[in-house]
Amino acid sequence: MDTCGFKKDAFYLNKAFFTDDPMIHLLPHWNWSMGETVRVMPYTNCEEAELFLNDKSLGKKSVDKYDMTDWIVPFESGTLKVVGFKKGLPVCEDSVTTSGKLTSLSIAPSSDFVLDGCDDAVAFNIAGIDKNGFTVPNADNLINFSCEGGVIIGVGNGDPNSHEADKSESRRLFNGLCQVIVRQTDRADSVTLTAASDGINPVNFSVPVKCGDTKMNFIASVNEKYISTWRQTVALSDTRPDPYVKIEDHDMNTWGIASVGNGFDSIFNDVSGYALYKTSVDITGNESTLVFKEVTGNEVEIHINGEEKFSGDCQWGRKITIPIDNCGKCEIAVIIHSSSNSDNGGISKPVVIV
Repeated sequence: MDTCGFKKDAFYLNKAFFTDDPMIHLLPHWNWSMGETVRVMPYTNCEEAELFLNDKSLGKKSVDKYDMTDWIVPFESGTLKVVGFKKGLPVCEDSVTTSGKLTSLSIAPSSDFVLDGCDDAVAFNIAGIDKNGFTVPNADNLINFSCEGGVIIGVGNGDPNSHEADKSESRRLFNGLCQVIVRQTDRADSVTLTAASDGINPVNFSVPVKCGDTKMNFIASVNEKYISTWRQTVALSDTRPDPYVKIEDHDMNTWGIASVGNGFDSIFNDVSGYALYKTSVDITGNESTLVFKEVTGNEVEIHINGEEKFSGDCQWGRKITIPIDNCGKCEIAVIIHSSSNSDNGGISKPVVIV
């Protein structure tokens, strides 16, 4: 799906690969120009497919499970239909129809109601349609929005190349579609969205507000800042390294880029010794906490700005929490010692500031 939850063609390809209930999806759309030839393909889990253009068969073909099948079709306005067959019997079908000029808009909400008093929201999907009710797949009209009983908190259309603002009162159609998210206002009876575009009559849709004791539960957000940029000694040493040694920017022989938070460090594979990890990070706020979600090693030391904050055995993996006050820019050094070739080591889970 795209960022608005609209189903892309790949949605149906995955469905063809991984589901058994008979399905077929025809692509692309059928809005082209006379004289053009179009590659037409079904995504399906059926054994055979037959294509029809304006009720005239263009032939039945076997479907490869992975490569599917296709037809090269000279464009002709009308309806293109495909029928899927299993064991010689028709079991599903899909069609695309040439649409006319965009003449109106349709609105469909994501839910039948919104709850009062808990910042509940509803997403409205807008489609550009022709006089016969068919979505115009190549429409890109600018749609303007207004609402009553709520406030617009986001707009979108699923276009990955769009530079339009995601918080706005307008959005262009992409593939004939766009979306508006409206948060309900306390004590409103309903949430009403109005959509309009130049040369098109405005349309609106209302969703009632449901009052009562039922409230939506939200998971509280966790503001974690991940520390992901680390340097480490490229090889283990037999003696304890100096945690306060300075790393020169051009030194790529002694120091390498560390992989932190992805399990045991391969530098400890079948060898023993000391590894040194270093990083620099800005920690703002009067009170923060530095959390090593898991560090593994026979001996582990953690130093911050020239002061040892932790020293201990982490052979079986250990979570380490270090309070930090008024730190600003912090220089962090971690020494991990593996005393045996068979022991693991590393900053094995992410390091975060909370």
